[in-house]
Amino acid sequence: MLSIAICTKKLANRSSLKYNVLVVRIMKNIELKMPERPIYVDVFNEDGKNGYRSMWDYHCHDYYEFSFIINGSLTVLLENAAYNACDGCLILSPPFLDHYFINAENTRYYRKNILFIPECLNDLPQYSRYINDLFGKKGAVIRLDAEEIDVIDRLVTMLQAEKEISVKKLLLALILHTAGKCNAVLKKSQDIGIDDYIVDVLRYIAENYDKRLTAEEIAHRFFVSRTKLMIDFKMGTGKTLCAHITAIRIERAKALLRAGKSVAETSISCGFGNSCNFIRVFKNHVGQTPKQFCLNYDKPI
Repeated sequence: MLSIAICTKKLANRSSLKYNVLVVRIMKNIELKMPERPIYVDVFNEDGKNGYRSMWDYHCHDYYEFSFIINGSLTVLLENAAYNACDGCLILSPPFLDHYFINAENTRYYRKNILFIPECLNDLPQYSRYINDLFGKKGAVIRLDAEEIDVIDRLVTMLQAEKEISVKKLLLALILHTAGKCNAVLKKSQDIGIDDYIVDVLRYIAENYDKRLTAEEIAHRFFVSRTKLMIDFKMGTGKTLCAHITAIRIERAKALLRAGKSVAETSISCGFGNSCNFIRVFKNHVGQTPKQFCLNYDKPI
């Protein structure tokens, strides 16, 4: 068992938050046991200045995702439910729930993500229940007040800097405990302007971006006119259909180039048809050719 006094002192040195009683209660149950995978904190702000663009695919994964929106507004799709989220919102996605974040074209947002596996708090059973209570099966969007934003922000920052897994577990428990006390859970938006079939269109594009996609073909597949599709898509996502498809292909192309794929391979795999078209579109959106992008990229994905 980790010394309660030592670990409580660690946290006291990091923050003035009044969680002493909760800290001691949790520390009595922490074992020095490393989980199969650690708790991750990702900061999505792209280049640190301009913020983060929309996700490039409609996806799910096998871990919990706790997203804290620092700045910006976006549409959140949790399976087939749509929500409006903005500064100070928490977006909670349980494992294997399809989800997608969309912000208006040419806008960006900042968020911090905590990613953790379901078994993460198994050695803290009295606090692991917060996971199910918060996330449920369909996820949730919670709007925080100013005081709650400050507390969550400080705790997430502490978690991001922490190296010791036992303290990371403690901080995660504190974060979930704090979020669990927030009452402003947003309900599904009724006036968000996104038709149910557009959610299916987004999923279809994410699964078929490598193929030839046209508005006519997609409209036919979903039994609507081309005009209706274009209008509904723009109204629901804030982007044109063409811009969305291109953005997905560009982001996937970046990943393939980073992985060492050739320009020719990438152009085919991402649905650009040929290298010339790919190079032209890539330079238009990224500001450099694929070759220049590879030369400037110095980190593995």
